[in-house]
This record gives sequence, C-alpha cells and structure tokens, in this order.
Amino acid sequence: MTKAGLFYWEVQRAEVIDDPSDHYDKGKVWVPFVPKPLEFDVDFAFLDPLLKVAMKLWKSDSPAPWQRRMQGLHQDQCALRARQHD
Repeated sequence: MTKAGLFYWEVQRAEVIDDPSDHYDKGKVWVPFVPKPLEFDVDFAFLDPLLKVAMKLWKSDSPAPWQRRMQGLHQDQCALRARQHD
C-alpha cells in the first residue's frame, strides 16, 4: 500500500450566489476557487496481472502469426474484389 495525494480546486459557488455583484467585473463573472488536498491509499498489486500480459505482448512476435495470416487473407480478398470490378 502506498500513500498518494492530489490537489483539486473546489469552486466556491456559495460566495457567488450570496453576492453576485462582487464576482462580476468588466462583463465577466469570476468564481473563487480553494485548493483542497486529498490523500489516499493506492494498492498497486492489481497491476501485477496486467503487467504480465503487457510484458507478454511486448515480447511477442510483431506482427503475431495470426495477424500475418489475417493480412494474407485480407490481401487475397482485395485481389479478388479487384478482379471482380475489372
């Protein structure tokens, strides 16, 4: 388990609703924001199976044998269609 954190900016809507004229300047409405920190736990163990699959794909033949077969079938179909339109 690892601690992580982020900041998000929370819109202060109530301030605008309570006093809209105070948030209006030169034809524009501006809204105040307040930064809010958020700390949370991250368990990276869920990544293990995904990383195993990713590494298997990374180390695989490129293109994979089944992809080469599909490319061959596609080329055959294109050649057949071309002959049909001649």
